[in-house]
Amino acid sequence: LFQLEVFAAYQKIDATAKYLMLGKGDMAQNVVRKAADLGVENGLIIHGPVDDPAPFYSALDAFLMPSIHEGLSFAQIEAQCASLPILSSKTMPAEGDITNLSHHLALEDSVSDWAQRLYYLAMNTVGSRDGHYADEVAVAGFSADTCSEEVLRILENQRA
Repeated sequence: LFQLEVFAAYQKIDATAKYLMLGKGDMAQNVVRKAADLGVENGLIIHGPVDDPAPFYSALDAFLMPSIHEGLSFAQIEAQCASLPILSSKTMPAEGDITNLSHHLALEDSVSDWAQRLYYLAMNTVGSRDGHYADEVAVAGFSADTCSEEVLRILENQRA
């Protein structure tokens, strides 16, 4: 619901902005109610569950990830592969900060601060999302080939 508060502040900066939510989890109804309470329901897009969220990253200008506590997030890694700037809470582990696209704010910062930073990140990557970030992510060890090689190495060590 904090995301919606940030989105409401963001819409004051960019009235054409949209908020995309994938899935219809336990909080979907709360999200719809909160959006109505904040007057941003017209900017809300709720898409049903998807097997592969990766194609949706290319439709986004920025990825917002506030979290009270979080482990390593594959969504954060996938977003960087898609050259998508990320604004997350400082609770996200540093291991997910693979590229210069990953940025953090404290949950205690104001929703206005979050909205302004998100806008800055989105506007400063427009036209520059050329896909080279996927190479950086792969070099950091987050690729199918690297993961397969690591699994094989572990299995071979188990045999020895």
